[in-house]
Amino acid sequence: LRHRRRRTRLRLNRIQGYIHRAIQVMDPVRLAVLKFRQAGVSTFFILWWLDDTIFRKNTITGILADRRESLTYLFEIVRYAHQEMGQLRPRLKDDSKNTLSFPDVNSKIMVSLNLTSTPVHNLHISEWALCKDAAVRSTLAAAPPWANITGETVANGIGNDFFETYTEAKRG
Repeated sequence: LRHRRRRTRLRLNRIQGYIHRAIQVMDPVRLAVLKFRQAGVSTFFILWWLDDTIFRKNTITGILADRRESLTYLFEIVRYAHQEMGQLRPRLKDDSKNTLSFPDVNSKIMVSLNLTSTPVHNLHISEWALCKDAAVRSTLAAAPPWANITGETVANGIGNDFFETYTEAKRG
């Protein structure tokens, strides 16, 4: 990954290590992280689900974000990781603005502001508290019960879907 304008290998920081240990024991994965900026939480989840998409057959992964600019940035992480895989890099079938598909495993990863038409195996919601509540609700409603769902966000007050989800999860 790019760090301080040079390419480096991903080494999990303390927060990423904590998340990695937590999701190892979840099936399905359900984790919402209240984060601070620049901790690498988005990058961790994107690379985690990209790995699952590339190396597991028939997998559909969706990344939901709050703005088009965020989608572009997040998908650049996906593209860069794929580009730097060397000999492990899987062949691409579709390489569009919003989707990469891998024909040898019949899997794909995509980004959108709303993911209701495609049932996903993995869903990551970036900046959940900043996303439109209706988009998050409809995307979650379209996800099957066995889907892995992760999300991260900075705090954005009370009264939004992330706040409700996070508060409910802490109680239960």
